[in-house]
Amino acid sequence: SLKRIASDTSPEMQALRKMWPCGVHGTDKRGAPVYYGRYGHCDLAAMANLVGHERFLAHALGDQRAIESQLDAASQAGGRHLVTVVCVADLDGLQWTRAARAIPTFKRLTKVLDDNFPERLHVAFVANAPRIFSMLWRMVSPFLADDTKRKVKICGKGSDHLAELSKLVDLAQIPDFLGGGSKCAIPSGIESVDIVISGGLPVVPEETPRQLEAVAVS
Repeated sequence: SLKRIASDTSPEMQALRKMWPCGVHGTDKRGAPVYYGRYGHCDLAAMANLVGHERFLAHALGDQRAIESQLDAASQAGGRHLVTVVCVADLDGLQWTRAARAIPTFKRLTKVLDDNFPERLHVAFVANAPRIFSMLWRMVSPFLADDTKRKVKICGKGSDHLAELSKLVDLAQIPDFLGGGSKCAIPSGIESVDIVISGGLPVVPEETPRQLEAVAVS
């Protein structure tokens, strides 16, 4: 399945690769690769609808294979066995509408990752969490593994996420979009809205917090 996705040159898969807001960048203080997701501006549900959930999940799993390869290389270079990674989620720009649509997709994705890579996570670092994140966390945390929830570190919009993240990753290795000194090419996903609209997918009207709770329950 992963080989099929890698060789898929369909227009929708090429669009997904162009706006995919995730990737490995630099290393942490242990020498392990760091995985970043710029989820604040992207529309995960629209991406999944664009290519289908099976291809979406396969593409996401492809990232895990890349992480695995870089962990092996870092282990050999450092002379110690590294099996876990720091995962950083940048939520700058997060809005209710995109968050609501993303919940079912996020639920499927986290189940696949927990089932296939249960010991992969070192720390899940959330940066630029807006006020709405507290409600989102109540919605998504019930279907996260207990071990995963214990590894989550949340920095709100007004807090100094750079100071906290630099305890795990050297400032020179942190991407510029988080205030670090390393230029990073991971896209923000902002252009995904234009691509989805041009592809004919519907625009979902803004939901209220009460409607979002109903989406999460379903």
